[in-house]
Amino acid sequence: MNRLLSSLFAGENETCQWMRSLDWSQTPLGSVEQWSPTLKALVRVLASSPIPTFVLWGNQQTVVVNEACSDILEVGHASAIGHPAQLALPKLWTAIHPAVSQVMSTGKSISTEPRQWSGCCGSTLESQLVLVPIREDDSLESNCRIAGVMGTFTALISNPQSAQQLQVDHRQMALALAMGNIGTWQLNTQTQELST
Repeated sequence: MNRLLSSLFAGENETCQWMRSLDWSQTPLGSVEQWSPTLKALVRVLASSPIPTFVLWGNQQTVVVNEACSDILEVGHASAIGHPAQLALPKLWTAIHPAVSQVMSTGKSISTEPRQWSGCCGSTLESQLVLVPIREDDSLESNCRIAGVMGTFTALISNPQSAQQLQVDHRQMALALAMGNIGTWQLNTQTQELST
């Protein structure tokens, strides 16, 4: 296998395996050997991130996604990779196109309002979508250009029980840290209560 492909898509998950096997020369991004250092660096980070993240690159907004996006996208995420977002992810593209256009034209990051994102397997995630411009240094020009957009889904706690559990966890952590200065504490594993 090509060492560059192994380096770019180093994970053993389904998405990395798919990206290593894809003939990138047949996509709008072209052969990985010809990718810019910026795109290569982004893909390396994206492939190893546990946070649902995607990159839309170039004029056609070509899709590169990570494994964590698999439950969020409306189609099998692997089949979207290497294709223009408008064609590969029409439902998502309809929802985010205005925001992506804004990021591309202004060069400023934005966060969408919290919403439910429906996936291909009936899954949903309530989250904000943070869109960040990807700037690329063009060695022929003295300034950077916007070459693409990176999107990250930031999950929200919408379940009241989860929010309550998070508050309990924070109280337990604060108590544990305070007790650390004194010496010992006990955790009741059945009630999840800490005591001195």
